[in-house]
Amino acid sequence: MTRKLPRRQFLAAAGAAAAGAALPARAAAADTIVVAIMGVNIRGSQLINDLVQVPGMEIATLVEVDETVAARAAKKLVDLGRRPPAIVRDVRHTVADPAID
Repeated sequence: MTRKLPRRQFLAAAGAAAAGAALPARAAAADTIVVAIMGVNIRGSQLINDLVQVPGMEIATLVEVDETVAARAAKKLVDLGRRPPAIVRDVRHTVADPAID
């Protein structure tokens, strides 16, 4: 019997796996990985759901030009028990931030 995996579950699992694979090799098990998410509307919101489940993952910054979307995503992180993230509109600020892994 073939088990069908719904598309949304597949994408969520693939996103979490990709995020884990992208982590720096220098990170030890006890380290916190600090990330930024660029674009937090539909796919970015799903990425937030996936990343908050990864132990040692901190979403420190949201990059989003739409203030309403950014505020909604920041509230979602706080509601999930995470620290309020910084919100920036220009990705260059995030790329230049040495605190972001």
